[in-house]
Amino acid sequence: MNKKNIKEWILSLQILLACVGATTLVPLLVGFPPSTALFTAGLGTLLFGVVTKNKVPAFLGSSFAFITPMTMIINQYGFEYSCGGFIVVGLIYILFALIIYKVGIEKVSRLLPSHITGSMIIIIGLSLVPSAITNIQGNIGIAIITLVTSLGVIIFGKGFFKQLGIMLALIVGYVISAYFGLVDFTSITQANIVSLPHLVIPQFDLSAILIIAPVAVVTMLEHIGDITTLGTVTNKDYIKEPGIHKTLIGDGLATALGGLFGSVGNTTYGESTSVLALTKQCDPKLTRRAGILAIILSLCGFLSGALQTIPSFVVGAISLQLYFMISWVGFKSIKDNKSYKSIKNLIIIAVMLIIGLGNITLTIGVVTLSSLALSAIVGVILNLVLNHKDM
Repeated sequence: MNKKNIKEWILSLQILLACVGATTLVPLLVGFPPSTALFTAGLGTLLFGVVTKNKVPAFLGSSFAFITPMTMIINQYGFEYSCGGFIVVGLIYILFALIIYKVGIEKVSRLLPSHITGSMIIIIGLSLVPSAITNIQGNIGIAIITLVTSLGVIIFGKGFFKQLGIMLALIVGYVISAYFGLVDFTSITQANIVSLPHLVIPQFDLSAILIIAPVAVVTMLEHIGDITTLGTVTNKDYIKEPGIHKTLIGDGLATALGGLFGSVGNTTYGESTSVLALTKQCDPKLTRRAGILAIILSLCGFLSGALQTIPSFVVGAISLQLYFMISWVGFKSIKDNKSYKSIKNLIIIAVMLIIGLGNITLTIGVVTLSSLALSAIVGVILNLVLNHKDM
């Protein structure tokens, strides 16, 4: 392996480290092995790459949007019925993707101008900040040291070293935490040498499906926001090439794969997009290799357990940096496209930010539209009303 390949694998590991906290948190909250979630995240990322012709540098991990309906299904029917639900959700993604393909990607693009997509990106980033703030409360001092280390490496570092701010900061934060006895090594000492995925045979029940399937509407809107953010970071229009229909199919298949292997649905991760924005390394093979590393880690009990020992305040410090980076991408998109020069656009932006950052949701039956999904829907409708002459 030459020096270039070694550097690329290190960058891929950094992407995985940025995503592993959220990916393993979902199974811990719902009650199934984190190693299974890591396995399906890695496999889903590779499958997504195949569907999108390896053109989109996205890492897919466990989706938080499904926690509530998944918990309801587990309590009422059993875990295996939530797995069946995820397979159906994946099929809904594919159906919606085919509809978009028939309607035409150009029409979809016209519905999502920069002042709407930029606002969605800002909301995606800033709405996650409170969770990072909560995490760093565990030890603000070490969290600050971790954050300063990352920023210091990024600002003052040279060459390849400059691109490793996140990984080096995690190491510094972890070592300091271990020195002061703040690391719980239980997940390492109790880990098996080999950790095989906990396979479950999916079961299907119409009532259980009706609980989880409507959430696909919300996650598909969030998917469009994530792909738009990724395109802004890499200066490429993934809505048109390889096409939002293909990214939706890739995400849908990854979600169905999660259900097939007894895990949770997957989604594109903003954390990996932030890493790409910070390092300026946007080659899709980096995220594919991060997927490979996720699979390897999931099968090695010791390594998988070690990742779970990273203190929440260390992860929170890095997450805070990544979330602000996502928001910056949104502001930059609006600025570059001069969307702010129209009073009508400013009204749309303001309304979307109020709904998104105000955590305003809408519940219709068993479906709850998240603040991001609701802000996107309201933004599109407002834009059709106020800017219909320009469309």
